[in-house]
Amino acid sequence: MLREALKNLLHLIGGILRMPFVDFEWDMEQYKRVFQKLDAFRQDDKFTDEELGELFEELAKNQPRLLKIALYGIGGLFKSKIIDFTWDVSRYEKVFDKLNHMREDNIFTDEELAEFCAAVADSL
Repeated sequence: MLREALKNLLHLIGGILRMPFVDFEWDMEQYKRVFQKLDAFRQDDKFTDEELGELFEELAKNQPRLLKIALYGIGGLFKSKIIDFTWDVSRYEKVFDKLNHMREDNIFTDEELAEFCAAVADSL
């Protein structure tokens, strides 16, 4: 049941990010730490809920206030003791492909973050 709640929350955030009044495009340099962490997490071919929570919290740091609160909330849920999973990285390449796609053009947009949230939700 908690997994379904997380899926719905991620889809909700993705929907909010796709709304016309949410529009941002930032230089990827602000998110360098996110991708450094991601690369470090993938080295052992396993990816845990705590690591995913850290990524969401790192993504939240440079966001507008309401989005920051939502992303920190998701990060906190993934890092809590009530959620516990370990992913095999190769099985969830879609999630990681979304993150790698974000760094290709060195621009981070609201649409890319929405796609990432949807990819994570679909993988749960």
